[in-house]
Amino acid sequence: MAVRMRKLFAIIALLAFPSQIFPQNKSTLSQCDAVATTVRLQANEDFQRRINELTFKMQRLTSTGWVFSLEDAKGRDYIYPVNPSLRLNSSQTLGAGYGDTARQSLSRGRELRFLLSETDYDVFDPYVTNALWPYNFSG
Repeated sequence: MAVRMRKLFAIIALLAFPSQIFPQNKSTLSQCDAVATTVRLQANEDFQRRINELTFKMQRLTSTGWVFSLEDAKGRDYIYPVNPSLRLNSSQTLGAGYGDTARQSLSRGRELRFLLSETDYDVFDPYVTNALWPYNFSG
């Protein structure tokens, strides 16, 4: 059953990816602890806002809500690789789906990790690829 959403109020706190997993020189680490934004959308609208070198996007889904991402200029999503589950990632979907009604989905807050740089993405992406498609692993 499709639920029509007239307005959406979302506050999304995005937490930085922990540097302990991939140790780096402390002087080169980005200094991002959290980003918060409030978005109000009509059911047929998309949204995007630039945050430094990345763009936060909310794209409407066919009659079910929105999916959001934090993308670089190449269109690579810096949220997706570090927020399980990878195949059925309901954490980036706002609206009906994954067994939730629109009301249930919108009533939950979201705290998501994200990568901070292209270098982090390039280091982490092979782990995601190999986890999802291990038969392609050649290492």
